[in-house]
Amino acid sequence: KHHDGSIDAYYDAESAYHHYLKRALAMLYPSVPVNIINAGIGGDVAPHGLERLERDVIARRPDLAVVCYGLNDAWGGIDGLAAYEEALGSILDRLAGEGIETLFMTPNMMCTEVSCHLEDEAILEMARGAVELQNSGVYDKIFIMIADAQALTDNADNPEKIRESILEVALDYLSCGLDPQKSTLLIQSQIPELTELTFYYMNLVTVSRLQRNPTVKAEIQLRNFEASIPVGFFTYPISQAADITAFRATTVPVGEDQLPMLEQAREIVRRFNLTYGETLVEPEALIPQNQVCCRLPGTDGKAKMSKSLGNCIYLSDSETEVRQKVMSMFTDPNHLKVTDPGSLEGNAVFTYLDAFCRDAHFQEFWPEYANLDELKAHYQRGGLGDVKVKKFLNRILQAELAPIRARRAQWQKDIPGVYDILKRGSEVAREEAARTLSDVKRAMRINYFEDSAWLQAQMERYR
Repeated sequence: KHHDGSIDAYYDAESAYHHYLKRALAMLYPSVPVNIINAGIGGDVAPHGLERLERDVIARRPDLAVVCYGLNDAWGGIDGLAAYEEALGSILDRLAGEGIETLFMTPNMMCTEVSCHLEDEAILEMARGAVELQNSGVYDKIFIMIADAQALTDNADNPEKIRESILEVALDYLSCGLDPQKSTLLIQSQIPELTELTFYYMNLVTVSRLQRNPTVKAEIQLRNFEASIPVGFFTYPISQAADITAFRATTVPVGEDQLPMLEQAREIVRRFNLTYGETLVEPEALIPQNQVCCRLPGTDGKAKMSKSLGNCIYLSDSETEVRQKVMSMFTDPNHLKVTDPGSLEGNAVFTYLDAFCRDAHFQEFWPEYANLDELKAHYQRGGLGDVKVKKFLNRILQAELAPIRARRAQWQKDIPGVYDILKRGSEVAREEAARTLSDVKRAMRINYFEDSAWLQAQMERYR
């Protein structure tokens, strides 16, 4: 930031960073001149990128230099961390020697995989929960929706991103063990009946009720929509009610943060049945027994996983990528030395251990401890370093993901087969939704061309 108020912003060679940086600065400094510079830091030219950063910053003599650094494969991943920090440290020293104030942000390991998913939550938990339900034998029908139409509500200018994600999400579900013989996997946009149901349900919900929905408010804040909220995004709770009721769902697996959305769907069902007669099925929530799995935080410790924040672990990640992300996970910022007592609150590593760790994992990977409670107690009293805990978590996740990777590799060899599963599933789902829509229109008395009694009545009226 310079004396005249202008800002220089350097970004990695990845073009996506330019997009996000431009949007972020436009929101933070709407009337400030911003010079966005491709420093060419990414890929094989990472060392040269640091040299250019040093040269340009010193030449332009800003009042303040804010340095947020990440580590990528050009430095050899984790193994190159020491060399990277040494190189960056020399630059910071020189900036300080030139009288340039420097704000140095906490290290954050950059992930080089760019993988698009349609939902922000941990898809592993969604898929694993769906597989458990399909194998339980409790439910006659199970519908799994890839919500591409909903994803477009905040990606309307980038439909190709959504299009490319369809098979990725399908592969994720299938690799987790989803059986197309037991579950129906469908694409939301291929069921036009959902749009028509949404339109009718809109008359049963007020704007003020949508504004009070805590999940909607949280999502608006997360995306910085504020007053410029896309209507499709704002009315998502109504669309979700259509997604649920179209298939006469009795049970909907949800995390606790999605309970307000389901409750609004239940309100719509009650209002419709009260107004037009008993037609729709009121669904119940099914919350996983392990409450931690309902809302896993991002690897950076933020409350929610989000692709735009780069804080997700994907099912498509390689073993190396998972290890890098785990080793860069947020822990206790005050746990600077091994001897320091550590805190579990807000510590992403222990949150993930709560979600995935079982006693058997200690027998296999860390027999020094009998269970997670013992590990937590040692960490809290001091004498246990973050690196050891992260390595333990990495072993657990690798064991969890290994069979998923193997199944995914098999499915990737049969993309036409995956395509056929989606096509057939969408056809089955559309037949189910069409029956519900027919019942809804009959209850609302707008089924004019299917009601011979109405035609007869009109003939009598105008005779």
